[in-house]
Amino acid sequence: MKTYICTYFAAAFAAVLLTPIVIWIARRIGAVDRPNARSIHKRPIPRIGGAAIFLAAMIPVAVLPFLNNRIGEHFARVRVELVTLLGCAT
Repeated sequence: MKTYICTYFAAAFAAVLLTPIVIWIARRIGAVDRPNARSIHKRPIPRIGGAAIFLAAMIPVAVLPFLNNRIGEHFARVRVELVTLLGCAT
């Protein structure tokens, strides 16, 4: 149970860490939605924010098979299915 809780908090922490980085990258490369007559926002809004959430969710799950406990062993046994799931989610 501790592994699942740690995985959850690792994903939450990664999301908090990655979101400002992805916002900075989006502004740097111009991946923003600029205000126009059809939009309600007043300043450019980054469009690739989902990348931070995606990475924050995938990285902790991808690490699970390498843990040295029961959960890690189970994820290692279903590695092919896990890779398939993560690949399809991508």
